[in-house]
Amino acid sequence: MRSIRLEPKDFESDCSEESLALDIAESGELSLSAFLQALDIAWPAVQAPQPQPLAGLQQHAMVREHLAQHAQIELGDASFWQVFCLDEPEWNDVHLLLISDALFIHYHWFTTA
Repeated sequence: MRSIRLEPKDFESDCSEESLALDIAESGELSLSAFLQALDIAWPAVQAPQPQPLAGLQQHAMVREHLAQHAQIELGDASFWQVFCLDEPEWNDVHLLLISDALFIHYHWFTTA
């Protein structure tokens, strides 16, 4: 599993108040339950809701951009991804679990602006 942490100073704007946490594992490297356990995410938190289509998220363009720019992951066809909201998405906080056949991605972006 690899983890990427970006602080406000890592974003383009000098006055950015954004932070981003990415945790990425290949499905052959860890099981989904081991991935969630390593991140201390309780399975019921993601099991209860139905997955959402990636394109259905208001912030899908930002998520795609962050993953491409900071993790070199192109999401490609959105239908290959199951997206679970770990918290209700807000304008200033997006906390997701993205699952495909090949990858598990924990994505948490927030801003204090």
